[in-house]
Amino acid sequence: MFREVFFNKWILGGYALAILFGIGCYFWYQHQLAPYKRNAAESAEAARK
Repeated sequence: MFREVFFNKWILGGYALAILFGIGCYFWYQHQLAPYKRNAAESAEAARK
């Protein structure tokens, strides 16, 4: 019974979609933070000089 539910093609498709969505959110988050990280590194370098 549980095997049929957890290995249903719709359930597996939902798992795959959730994983892809999570990976996409992670890369979007990293892309959004990149300018701020670069600015912080430049500020730290300028403060060090």
